[in-house]
Amino acid sequence: MPIRPELRHLYRCEAWQEARRQVFERAQGKCERCGRKAGSSYFNRKTRRLVKVQLGAAHRDHCRDLSRFFDLDNLWALDRACHLEYDQGQHRETRQTKKDRSRPLLGPEFPPEAYL
Repeated sequence: MPIRPELRHLYRCEAWQEARRQVFERAQGKCERCGRKAGSSYFNRKTRRLVKVQLGAAHRDHCRDLSRFFDLDNLWALDRACHLEYDQGQHRETRQTKKDRSRPLLGPEFPPEAYL
């Protein structure tokens, strides 16, 4: 999920680095969703390629509650595939919002019938 501009500074601070370190330590180098070990490889059926597992810290609640931003109970270690799958709904919402923003609104000078 893209990082909202107003939250970017939080991902650069020491508190975030410490929270990530603790999450990765708790996960013992494995994805907390599928169990793949960081650094190992697996065959991705969609891309038909060998993929190296890399872990990242992810928010369970998609950062809706900023008071829980650094809360370890709200964070988990996910590999890239699991993180992308977990955030899929958020990505769809973001793409739709961007698509809607780029479409011009039809006014009275451009009635929908003109496009038929």
